[in-house]
Amino acid sequence: MPKQIDHYAVLGVLPSAEDVVIRAAYKALAQRYHPDRYAGDPEIATRRMQEINQAYGILSDQEKRRQYDAERGDRVEDADSYFEEERPEETTEDDPSQKAWSIAIGVYPDLVGIVSGLEVYSWRLAFAFRAHLLECQKFDQRFEISENLKKKFLETYFGKNQHLQRFADTLISGGDRNLARQLNQAICVLGDVKDALPIMENIVANAQGEHYEKFGIVYAQNVGGAGYWDYGGERFASFRAAFAFAQDNHQRIYGGVSQSKWNKARAAEATAVDRRFIFGFVLFLAFVVAVVLFAI
Repeated sequence: MPKQIDHYAVLGVLPSAEDVVIRAAYKALAQRYHPDRYAGDPEIATRRMQEINQAYGILSDQEKRRQYDAERGDRVEDADSYFEEERPEETTEDDPSQKAWSIAIGVYPDLVGIVSGLEVYSWRLAFAFRAHLLECQKFDQRFEISENLKKKFLETYFGKNQHLQRFADTLISGGDRNLARQLNQAICVLGDVKDALPIMENIVANAQGEHYEKFGIVYAQNVGGAGYWDYGGERFASFRAAFAFAQDNHQRIYGGVSQSKWNKARAAEATAVDRRFIFGFVLFLAFVVAVVLFAI
């Protein structure tokens, strides 16, 4: 059975993209693959224009887009289209969008770095960013727009679990695109899970013996071949145990913050227990003093 065409990927936008972003992406792609401007094979230009027009015809119509989204379902998306390495051929100097972007870079040189950062995730994401800025002209919000695109990308393809999002972010930014793809495929199958540890354990285990110091946890094997998880010189039988130890010691892990919400909640609970104990002890002492005074 042929795989269904991802119209969002064709236009290089996320499923959460606003109408203005979809329109901007379409205009930029139509200019790029116009037969009179495209520098590559005319057959490729014709095929791409057909895909682009079909995708825009559905996504620009609210009712058709609603039906298309309903068929896709409300689930974590397959990210294969975004992880593919194939890029469109460079356009000629006659491309209006390329000329406009060159002018924008002349005024805001930091756009080069922002685009490079997005390309680490996907060239499609970087393309959507360029098209969005050129269409909306919100260059003063370029950093916020970039961060919002990355946030939506991680949520769309790795679910709402923040541990998994940070894990995916670390994999992608570290160049482990194959592991990130495996993570996406696992979440597509298992759904938007609440317990991230089993998935992360499986993904890291697939990297047999590689030292991921950026995670803080290393998978290794004894001389006899038995596997174990190492964190800061401590050995653990399971990834879950190593992860829990790292959290308890407030260490940096998976590029995330040093102390998770879970640790904060647990610390708050412990503090509350301590306060209740002290309050109870004070009441007990007051009771003892009252009894002694009464006896006298």
